[in-house]
Formats: sequence, C-alpha cells, structure tokens
Amino acid sequence: MNAFRLTYKFYITFFLVSFVPSFWIAKGVTEILDNVTLLAPIDAMLQMGLIEPPTTVVVMFALFVLTDRWLWKHPPLSNLFRIPNINGRYDGSLVSSFDESQSYKVVVEIQQTLTNVFVTLYTENSSSYSLAADVGVNEHKNWSVFYIYQNRTATVNHNQDMKDHNGTCVLDIFDEGKTLKGNYYNNPRDRGRHGSIELKRVSGSLKGRFEDL
Repeated sequence: MNAFRLTYKFYITFFLVSFVPSFWIAKGVTEILDNVTLLAPIDAMLQMGLIEPPTTVVVMFALFVLTDRWLWKHPPLSNLFRIPNINGRYDGSLVSSFDESQSYKVVVEIQQTLTNVFVTLYTENSSSYSLAADVGVNEHKNWSVFYIYQNRTATVNHNQDMKDHNGTCVLDIFDEGKTLKGNYYNNPRDRGRHGSIELKRVSGSLKGRFEDL
C-alpha cells in the first residue's frame, strides 16, 4: 500500500506561493494599526517593524490550515491532489467469522483532512476508533483507507466473544468515496476474528453515535 504523503516539494511550493499574499495582508494590517491609537508597547513594536513579520507567518499558517481542512476538497486543489474525499457518515453491514450466516449493522464516521484521517466505527454493542490511519493506493492502483483500531465493547452480558481488542481494517474506495468495501482482522491474541464490511455514505455530517436519532 502506497500511502499518500505531502512531499517537501509541496511545502516549498506552498511557502513560495503563499508568501506574497501573506506579506501583503500583513502589510495592510500594519498600515491599519499605524492609523489607530495603540498601547505604547504595541506602538513601539509597530514602529520598530516587529509586527509585520510575525503577522506574515500567522497568515501563512492560517492559509495552510484552510488548505489542510477545506480547500483540498475543492477545485483547483482537488484536481491537483486527486485524493478521494471520504468525509462523512456511512451506514452498512458487517459479517464476522464468528457467524458468517449473520450480518450486523454498522455505522462508520470518517474525519479526513489533507494530512490526517480519523475513523470511528459503531455497532449496537461496541465502538472502535483508529489509532493510526492513512489513505493510499493499493496494489490494484485503486484508492483505499487503511487503519489500526482499538475496540471498546459496551455489552454487559456474558458473551465471551465480545471483549475489547485491537485490529486492522482495509477498505477500498469506490464511486468517489460514496462506497467503501473491505475486510478487518482482529489481533489473534485479543480475539482472533476477521470479517468483511460494506458501507454507503449517507451524510456529510457526523453524529458521534450509532443510533440515527
């Protein structure tokens, strides 16, 4: 699996492209401040030119945050990165090796930025969250999301198969992120189960729970 990573070339290019607008915004801020009454220490810093450089850095950082969280999903940046947008809430089913004749309803919520992915899975009796997650291209040249997770059970019965465990999950991405299909594997020392998952995106917003209230 070839995970998506921003290269040093991206950071250099981003710095060069964002520096000019950040500089002019910072210059505009200092000109505004120069025409208003300020506290003596701030005015002294302004006259010594100590406001403009950090303001430029702050604006550049804000532009990076905007790019990381929102702008990458929209043209023209989406055409540049070509990463499937899998943000949202997915409904689907899970089949476990515990009983392959039965399927269980699952809900998956994904929070994705340009540099990070966080996956949460909910069932009626448990929930799990990703400890590490990535989006990348698999051996078939298709996009996938793969993650290591920690599961926490909420059941109070005496079912010995339901207990806390770690595991891994790999979901192939179809229909530009509208469909996810794949398999999961539990740590054999914890539980030793495996199974398949199929999901359809139902909403772009997250609810943080299993029930669709």
